[in-house]
Amino acid sequence: MRKLINLIALLIMASSVTWAQDKKSFTLEDLMPGGNNYYNLLPQNLYGLQWWGDVCINADIEEVKTIQPANGKENVLITLQEVNELLANKELGGKSTTSGMHLSHTLKR
Repeated sequence: MRKLINLIALLIMASSVTWAQDKKSFTLEDLMPGGNNYYNLLPQNLYGLQWWGDVCINADIEEVKTIQPANGKENVLITLQEVNELLANKELGGKSTTSGMHLSHTLKR
């Protein structure tokens, strides 16, 4: 009885492995420039990336975000609203954020 259960479990695992290895065959529409699906398969670029030391930064119009290169997780460093509030209050010193980073740049006039 034990051998029968082991055999069934082995067959189930082997069949699930073969299903997971099915690969999609590309069509000419996928591979030819100008095809219906060609541009959906191209890698996407992230524009505006900068490196501040060993930290990857994405400076967008509304917010500045840090990006962890290992997993792509984004954390907001500072927003446009926070910058505008600082400028309005003339608090031009360092800005401490919730992510533990500290901005110590000051504006010179």
